Amino acid sequence: MRIPNRYRECTVSSWRPSDGQPRRRVEEFLSEWPPSKPTLVFTGNVGAGKTHLACATLRAEFEIRGKRGQFWPTIALLDRYKATFNDDTATETAEQIDAQLRRVEVLVLDDFGTESQSKFAMERIFRLVNERYNDGAPLIVTSNIGVLDMPERVQSRLKAGVACYFDGPDMRGVK
Repeated sequence: MRIPNRYRECTVSSWRPSDGQPRRRVEEFLSEWPPSKPTLVFTGNVGAGKTHLACATLRAEFEIRGKRGQFWPTIALLDRYKATFNDDTATETAEQIDAQLRRVEVLVLDDFGTESQSKFAMERIFRLVNERYNDGAPLIVTSNIGVLDMPERVQSRLKAGVACYFDGPDMRGVK
């Protein structure tokens, strides 16, 4: 599922704080398959637990229903697409990446908004978000920027989902 080592053991119950809007929204998301609102958007402060809860949700879908997902830092996914540019060294095409991501039952895009706002980046991200929106395919997006600060085309699809604001302190390094 590509969950980074730091987040492999994360669970919804281990997320701090133990209550609050984000946790309730995740519990609602996990209560049915497919989720009636298949997009979760986690925005807010750096280190407030967005990635923890996104990975915990991905893990919970697998443990509860056997639904396989993938975790992709947005920048790493764009690097994967860029690697298709070189015909001599490319191991996959952009179309193959798109097809593989369409098959993913739950997709996490982490740190959306930290990537370059190039035409290429915006086109790839819009295409991915739009396809998942149109298919009703579960998507979890984490970002330090608010939904209203995101590019308009992406924003309109994400606003149809459930937005959760994380306003807690930076928890990195806190045990």
